[in-house]
Amino acid sequence: MVKFTLRIDDDQMVKQFDDLARSHGLNRTSMIIQLMEDVVNAGFAPLREGEGFRAITASGAEVALTRHTDHVGAEVDGLLNDAQEAAFARAQQLASPEYGSLWSAARHILEEAGFKVFKL
Repeated sequence: MVKFTLRIDDDQMVKQFDDLARSHGLNRTSMIIQLMEDVVNAGFAPLREGEGFRAITASGAEVALTRHTDHVGAEVDGLLNDAQEAAFARAQQLASPEYGSLWSAARHILEEAGFKVFKL
């Protein structure tokens, strides 16, 4: 078993985190473990400005979602079918800060639509 200490100077953020954990029926440690598992299972979650996903369709069209402080950038190169366009729009929405930056859900939507997703 690995043990580590996490020091956070922002008491308000810790309180909000604890409140969030309780709202999910978890304590702080359980919530941290759950979040770590989510990130590992997702394989990659963009955390820094400019990081994101690049995804390619079987026909060779490419899309990209890029994390920015207040929005998610979206680029398309090539033709997408209706289902791919809808999945890309939904993925952009899920990854955006106003929807909670749900990058793992965005990745899942793209993969379900047949995109092969890579780290940008």
